[in-house]
Amino acid sequence: MSLARLARMKPIDSLHPPHRDSLLAHVSNEVLPHAAQLDSDQEKDWYVYLLDGEVTLRGDSGEERISATSDRATHPIFEHPNTFEKALFQSEGCIARVNRMRYLELREQQANDDGHGMEVNAVEAVEMEANVLKRLFADYQAGTIPVPSIPEAALRVRQLMEDPDAGIMDLARYVETDPAMSGKVVAASNSAAAGGQTKISTVRDALVRLGMKPACNMISSLAMKELFDFPNARLRQTAQEVWRHSLLVGASARELSSAYAGNLDPDKSFLVGLLHDVGAVALLAYFDEYQPESAEFMVGGKLHEMTCMVSGMVVQKWEMDSDFVHCAETAGQWASAGADNEYAAALNLAKQQVHLIEGDGTQVPPVEEIAAFSALQPGIEDGIVPVLKDNDAIRATLDALG
Repeated sequence: MSLARLARMKPIDSLHPPHRDSLLAHVSNEVLPHAAQLDSDQEKDWYVYLLDGEVTLRGDSGEERISATSDRATHPIFEHPNTFEKALFQSEGCIARVNRMRYLELREQQANDDGHGMEVNAVEAVEMEANVLKRLFADYQAGTIPVPSIPEAALRVRQLMEDPDAGIMDLARYVETDPAMSGKVVAASNSAAAGGQTKISTVRDALVRLGMKPACNMISSLAMKELFDFPNARLRQTAQEVWRHSLLVGASARELSSAYAGNLDPDKSFLVGLLHDVGAVALLAYFDEYQPESAEFMVGGKLHEMTCMVSGMVVQKWEMDSDFVHCAETAGQWASAGADNEYAAALNLAKQQVHLIEGDGTQVPPVEEIAAFSALQPGIEDGIVPVLKDNDAIRATLDALG
């Protein structure tokens, strides 16, 4: 399709010339034989225009004949979002596909350049989101979303934690094979939060001071942090924000579990919190590789809506126990999560409080209205908020691992 012809097409004609020039790189042409058929469901990612020939469009509203020489051909063949239609070619013809996502991005960019803010049509925005979700869910069901491998260091320390015969010396021998990890472990042991009044200089002494489980959790956390690094600056920024949130939630869940009179393991609660949003890593990598045109849209606010589903898949493939899977899949389900699982209760209380304390703009219900509060509050003598607000242990965790 020529640039001049592209400029006549609806809704492309709403773009300024520089943006239309940019969109041209996202246009592809295809010659189709007589009796070829197009389905609207399969063309949701594109504006499809008839450049040559004739088609019969059939749908719920009836039948329509479209000729490439008619004014109707300046509109997409499939004009109506979320309506199933078929286009049958009455002769050999030619179509042009224009990337719908790229058009909407350029519309938004143009609106911002003009000082008018976001002007993408609400129907188009909903349609774009639905298409992204539909493609993602199809790939999720097919198992084609790439799941990041569990970091080798995290896997190794988990094996040590599960080995009843393993001890501090086994962990020390492993940590000493990684100079960077060794330095971070020693530094953490000398922090005020670890009670480091006497300076320690060896990995073994550092691990003794920290304790086996806390040390393993710290090493796992440092290893996990590497997953949240992306070459793309925008994706890296988003991933780091998810990492910081996960770290705060994990540290907060640990403090809640320590104050709780039930049977929660504080170190497990920390890992549950740390991993509850790990699906974001898989999603960002997926969009960066397979749907790059959707990446900016996902970063713009929809990422969290799909993270739970994928996080559950990731921790399950990492062979974490059922508590991790359940907590990942129900994170942020304020009305129900935590009612039947104490780890999910600690996670969701911590998550709700972190959103409030951080003031990140996430809309959360009052603590008294979430299911996790009813499940956990009776077992915390001094109340939930005092446990978390201005907590030195939480800040120390952020300083050590953030």
